[in-house]
Amino acid sequence: MSTPTTVHDYHLLSPAYDMLAKAWSLGAIPQSNTIAINKIAEASNILVLGPGTCQGFGKFEFAPCHLTLIDSSAAMLKIGFSELAKIPQQRLHVVTDDFRSFTPTTKYQKIWLPYFLNVFSTQEVIEILGALKSWLQDGGEIVISDFMEPDPRFLHRFLQELWHGIPMSFFHLVTGNSWHGVHDLPKLITLSGYRITESHPCDFGPTDHRWIGMYVCKPSIPS
Repeated sequence: MSTPTTVHDYHLLSPAYDMLAKAWSLGAIPQSNTIAINKIAEASNILVLGPGTCQGFGKFEFAPCHLTLIDSSAAMLKIGFSELAKIPQQRLHVVTDDFRSFTPTTKYQKIWLPYFLNVFSTQEVIEILGALKSWLQDGGEIVISDFMEPDPRFLHRFLQELWHGIPMSFFHLVTGNSWHGVHDLPKLITLSGYRITESHPCDFGPTDHRWIGMYVCKPSIPS
């Protein structure tokens, strides 16, 4: 992967991460994650890249799935211990490492990316999504909770980029996240060889162009 983004120091943010995300999005970030969890919970085999503090993961306690979590921040995962403790341990596999060092031994019915792609540059997003196609079972889906595409209207776009850019600059300086504007996720998803089968905007931003939501994607041509 070209010029890979390497994050660090998420332990500095872990105690306040959920509170800040909820406050900055007026609850839309946890809402989008809840929508995603409800979407994937009944799958048999799930991979989550960048689960962070695992807020809401207690819902998987009674789900039939086997759940694999990969996050490079042990501190973030430690915050989520109470949620993860609810899940039968024989159905849970937690990997504390950079996902690029992970070699899957199985394929997944669902792969969930909760605000994971926003860490990376535009080119890296295309490369990551492209690589994940080979990790999916036939008929499998990528579920993406994230910031929705840029508003085409100039003033709305300016306000959207300003709202997105304030925390982005903070994360870029503190954790090494890639510096970029609002990703045009529908375009990047298409360039990566997927089609969007569902889109679920959350109640944040202009009513005709929400700023936060969830996409469900399938490979355009099965791998």
